[in-house]
Amino acid sequence: MIKRRYLYLFIFVLTIIAVLELLQLSKVIYYFPSTDLSSHIANIYFINNYGFHKIIPNWYNGYISFLVYPPGLFFLSIPFYKIINNPQIVLYALLILSLLIGFVGTYFLGKILKLNSIHKLFLFLFFYFNPISITSFYIIGRLPEMLGWSFSFFYIYLIYKYKNKYLDAKFFTIIPIMAITILAHPSIFILSSSFLLGLFLIKSNKERMFIIISLLISLLLTSFWLIPAFNEGITYEKYQPFFNISLPTERVLSFLTTIIFVGLLFYNLRKNKKEILFYSPVILISFLYITKLAGYLPILVNVHPRSIALFLILASLIIFLTSNYDKKLIKNSLIITLQIMPIIFLIIFFYKNVDNYPLYNSQHQEAISLLGDVKDKFIITGKSNMDIRTKDTYSYAAVKYNLSTPFGWDLITVSYRDYSKNLTEAFNNGDCNKINNITNELRGKEIISGYESCDLLKKCGFEKVKSTNNYCLYKK
Repeated sequence: MIKRRYLYLFIFVLTIIAVLELLQLSKVIYYFPSTDLSSHIANIYFINNYGFHKIIPNWYNGYISFLVYPPGLFFLSIPFYKIINNPQIVLYALLILSLLIGFVGTYFLGKILKLNSIHKLFLFLFFYFNPISITSFYIIGRLPEMLGWSFSFFYIYLIYKYKNKYLDAKFFTIIPIMAITILAHPSIFILSSSFLLGLFLIKSNKERMFIIISLLISLLLTSFWLIPAFNEGITYEKYQPFFNISLPTERVLSFLTTIIFVGLLFYNLRKNKKEILFYSPVILISFLYITKLAGYLPILVNVHPRSIALFLILASLIIFLTSNYDKKLIKNSLIITLQIMPIIFLIIFFYKNVDNYPLYNSQHQEAISLLGDVKDKFIITGKSNMDIRTKDTYSYAAVKYNLSTPFGWDLITVSYRDYSKNLTEAFNNGDCNKINNITNELRGKEIISGYESCDLLKKCGFEKVKSTNNYCLYKK
């Protein structure tokens, strides 16, 4: 096990990053955010004002809430909203709560792994404040995934607790944790269940029945959401991140996380067949990740590549913190790495956080200012070069003005995607007939557009309501 003193600098730097990131993100209390955070604020507003699996009139001419999107984070928002009644403050409270749950979860996991307090703290800080987590959780705003990871620490803790112990009736305490993790984020449950599959492989047939029963009951408990989500997901646009994301950084990340995990595993555990068997599902995940074959498997096709990277980081941390390094060359190399990595993390952090939160420029604020004059169902559309945060503005309109639109933020059916694309093409081509036909089909009464489309709207028979330097609002 690596000595505590070699982790002090790393922990110090990660603590600085954590404090700065949480301070920066606290602006969400005062400023309506962009990125995924805006959709979460809208969903907090929807579940507390309309309910779960209820019709939401603000988006898509009325749609049923949380048919596909995991509801766990938003269920947690309900008691906070009853007290605070401000979705932006509730969002930040949920962020802090997710971190607190994760902190307790890493404590229990660290305890069963026999880590000391410094190693436990390092495990928590490294997982939640490494560059990948910073981007996913705090910049993009993937808070449901973050909550899923936080609960998965308890899930993984129970798996490791019984890894070298006979499964008894107390093992069934894993069932509610599995159910909560599913509702928080199914993709994280799938990845974390690689450890459960490893446990299944090393146990006797009788013990395997405990695992199967636990899994079936957890699926049954969450079937009220899983079954409608599965049925409805067939009609939604397919989300296939492995094919949508092909940046060089993703390929480098998949290579590094896989090589580090496999290297740590086989260096430390290569002589222990039971351990190799236990980690074999994780090895398989890493292989499918680096080869992108995961994108062709139904169970993994919707899992984000960054989520798999975080999963491999977690598996690597567990092996790294529980192993001994007796060879001088390996030990010295690790010590040097532990002093260099925090500096790299700090540089990446400041590079990634150069934009002023909440990432709205003066033009975007102009467009938002027009919402106060919208009286009916509206659409944000125009030529393809229009600069506006459409999704975030739809969230802002719903939460601040209770406005309705034929579009929205969530995953939408292919038909709505086609409507949006065809409207943009109609504006690009100056086709008034097509613009009027599509807006009539969508039941849109008002349009916010960029200045380059304002004259076209007037030509197409729309009446001007208000304009700014860069945008305009017209109505039928």
